[in-house]
Amino acid sequence: MKGYSFNIIFSKKCNQNCYYCDVWSQDILKYNTEVDIDLLMYYLNYFPKHSVARINGGEPGLLTNLYDAVVTMLNHPNIEKVAIYSNGLVRYLQKAPLDHPNVVYQEHLIQDIIGKNIHTFYNMAFDNKYKYVVILTENTTNSLIDDFDYFLNYGLMTNNFYFKILVSKVISCDSYIAKIDKLFTLLQEKTNRNISFQRQVIERIKDKKEDLTLKKICASFPYNVYLDFETMQLGHCTMITSKTKTYPLNKSNIEKNLKGQLFGLDDACEVCKLYETSRDVFHSSFINKIPINYSFENTDTLLW
Repeated sequence: MKGYSFNIIFSKKCNQNCYYCDVWSQDILKYNTEVDIDLLMYYLNYFPKHSVARINGGEPGLLTNLYDAVVTMLNHPNIEKVAIYSNGLVRYLQKAPLDHPNVVYQEHLIQDIIGKNIHTFYNMAFDNKYKYVVILTENTTNSLIDDFDYFLNYGLMTNNFYFKILVSKVISCDSYIAKIDKLFTLLQEKTNRNISFQRQVIERIKDKKEDLTLKKICASFPYNVYLDFETMQLGHCTMITSKTKTYPLNKSNIEKNLKGQLFGLDDACEVCKLYETSRDVFHSSFINKIPINYSFENTDTLLW
C-alpha cells in the first residue's frame, strides 16, 4: 500500500522545552487545547486516498479531545493510517486509541543519556508495538558508545528504538558525526540491524555533499508539510517550523502543494541535512507532477 504523508499541528503547546526543538520557542499568543473536529474533516477531504496523517506538536497529549480527533481521522475515507508523535504523555494519560491496527505511535521519551543515566520524561514502560526515538546529541552518543553492551542488554538497541541524527535545526551534529558513525557501526555489528538509511545521512554530513536536485524535490513536494491549526497556515517543513515558508491554509494551497507548485527552497534548506536518502522515495511523481507516494508498508517510514 502506498500513500501520501502529511502532518497536522493542532497545537504547539508543550509540557517540555527540549533544547533541540524549535517549535516550543515560537511566540504563540494563544495555544489550542481542543481540536476543531469540523475543521479537521473539511481539510481531510482535500488529501489523496491512502494518506497518512501524522499528528505532531507541541505535545498532542495536552489536547482535550485527541481521542475524538484520531477516531475522526481513522474513519475518514482518505486516511489509511494515523501516526502520533508524543513525549510519552499520550501513553501516560491513555488519550488515544494506541492499539488500533492503523495507528502508529512514537515517543520522544528520552531527552538525554549521560553515562548510564537515562533522562526520561515519563516511565520507560516499553512496548514492542511502539517506536521510541533517541536524539543523538554529543553526550548521548558518547554514552551509548562507552556503555554499548549495557544499553544493549537494557533493551535500547532493539528495532523499535530509532536513533535520530540531528538536522541543522537548533543544534548541529557536524562536529561529532564521526562518533555517530562509530555508534551505528557498533549497532550493525552487534545487532545486524539495517542501517543503510542512517549511513547515507552520515556520509552526506561527513563529506559535506549536497544533492541540490534532491533538495529541490523535497522543497517542491515537502515530505514534512504540515497543517497548522493555530495559525491556519500550510507549512513547508516540521523539521524547522520557525524558519521555513508558510501559506494560508486553504483548499487552493493544498491543491498547489499536491502538485508541487506551492513551495520552493528556503534559506533553511541550505543547511538542512536531508532525511530522505535517495530519489527512490519520490518515485516518478516529481517528473509526472502528481502527488508524492510514500510507502508505509513498513512503519519505520513514518519515523521523524
